[in-house]
Amino acid sequence: MRLTILATAAVFGLALIARSPQAAPLAPRDISAGNAAITLVADGCGPGFHPRHWRGPYGRWHVECVPNRPPYRICPPGLRLRTWRGPYGHWHRRCVPI
Repeated sequence: MRLTILATAAVFGLALIARSPQAAPLAPRDISAGNAAITLVADGCGPGFHPRHWRGPYGRWHVECVPNRPPYRICPPGLRLRTWRGPYGHWHRRCVPI
């Protein structure tokens, strides 16, 4: 009885090993960096954007795509950038006259 169970388990085990499941087809070999059909993006954001992570009021993390631009604000001629920390710890930036 024991030998029959062991032999049956061995046959099923070998059958599972011999089978080669494929979840997806193989990719074609002619994919190169210069291929126009492929657009490289950063973390799911399109070209010209990057992900910004922030924590919501209930502690859940959120991700949104924001445009790539300098972290500072450029003021028009005759104005300068003034930066200060508000009463609740947030940074504020405004263009003020010189």
